Amino acid sequence: MTRLSDKSLASTPRKKGKFKLFDKSLITLQDKNGKLNLFALMLPVFLQCIVNNMLGSINTAILSNYDSTIITAMNASNRIITTTLYFCVLGSAGLSIILAHALGRDDKEVINNISMTAIVCNVVLGVVVCLISLALQEPLLSMMNLTGEIMANAKIYFSLRQIAVLISVVSSCFSGMLSAYGKVTSSVIIGIGTCVLSALVMWAFVYTPLGSFLPMIYNCAINSIFVTLVGLIAYGVVIFKNKIKIGRKFSFVYVKRLFRIGVPASVTGLSYAMSTLLTTSIISMLDVTYINVKVYCDTIFGFVSYLGYSFATAGGIMAGRLVGAGEYDKTKRLYRQNFTIVLMANFIFALIVFLFREPLYMIFDRNPSHLTLILPIFLLDIVVELGRGTNHANQFMLNSVGDVTYCTVVSIISCWVNAVFLSYLFAIVCGWGLVGCWIAFIVDEWTRGILYIIRWHSGKWENKTV
Repeated sequence: MTRLSDKSLASTPRKKGKFKLFDKSLITLQDKNGKLNLFALMLPVFLQCIVNNMLGSINTAILSNYDSTIITAMNASNRIITTTLYFCVLGSAGLSIILAHALGRDDKEVINNISMTAIVCNVVLGVVVCLISLALQEPLLSMMNLTGEIMANAKIYFSLRQIAVLISVVSSCFSGMLSAYGKVTSSVIIGIGTCVLSALVMWAFVYTPLGSFLPMIYNCAINSIFVTLVGLIAYGVVIFKNKIKIGRKFSFVYVKRLFRIGVPASVTGLSYAMSTLLTTSIISMLDVTYINVKVYCDTIFGFVSYLGYSFATAGGIMAGRLVGAGEYDKTKRLYRQNFTIVLMANFIFALIVFLFREPLYMIFDRNPSHLTLILPIFLLDIVVELGRGTNHANQFMLNSVGDVTYCTVVSIISCWVNAVFLSYLFAIVCGWGLVGCWIAFIVDEWTRGILYIIRWHSGKWENKTV
């Protein structure tokens, strides 16, 4: 086993007394496969999240001035597409974890060949899932209580977006490879670039004659396909430039390893996406326009958790390399540091967003009846974000060290019992509306976060192998 350099990884005894938010020995890790720096990994992810959300908000704002029915159709379709996408990326879901561990112990056989197996798996699964989605598109979209023009637009967008899904399954493998190598900045630049391109194309479709050749819903789908293809090409260029080996070997042995890690990890995301889909369906039972209210709130709340999410992501990448090198004590100290940072970041940003809730929400929607709903929702979201930070900080560390099955079981149970069932109970049966949904979200996030804390401190993750 090749260990990270003594200088960067030598375990230093913890000093009692004064708490240090940033431990210098945990900031930078160095080995023959590259250097990992906490801030260098965190900052690009944070910037990408911010820019992606801002540009997505711009797209929404542009379309809101054009036709709100198109926004509703796209939002409903994207909820379903996001859910089905988890079935397509089972190959890449475990790639970054396995590759990070292999880099930590300098396992050349895995490093050189596992990526090709992941790509083949993703493509095959992507084709199967897209064909099934097309065959079942009407019953899937009917779950969102869509009718008339909104349903017609949703069918068009949903069908064409399957092309973008097929392209993105390869991009997800390239992104996982870059993440394992610590080349997060390249992925972020690609992500930001494609989002900027998407916003520019959407602006051209709405405000120039370019959009007059086809109905706008077709233009929206074409924009998605185009920017996804550009992103794939950019990923390929970066992979080639950095001389990262994709390999030529497809092995069922690697498939087993990928699925052992990737299936639980994907099922966790899938379960959360499906629960979100069903809670959106529950919200549409109150009023179909509430779908947009939730999307607008989610867009704003996304900014709250981005800094904490970025630190959790960076910590997970570093933990995978540390565990691969056998540095368990340092992994534990990294966990404590990241957990504290993530909670502080989420609380501060949640408070800021609450104080400026009305001007932020009015960027998207000025409906007086909707504005009366947001005060309790934004207040409750402070508690949600603290739970989400607890969830992210612990789940990302457990996943990175290979303890993904436990996270999957907890996530599935919590999503369906707390997020879905309690949303229906509180929102529909008790008549609490959107407030009831947010109370259910609080229970969901905190349940998972607390159970992940218990798991981490049990130390059982130290016996996991990748």
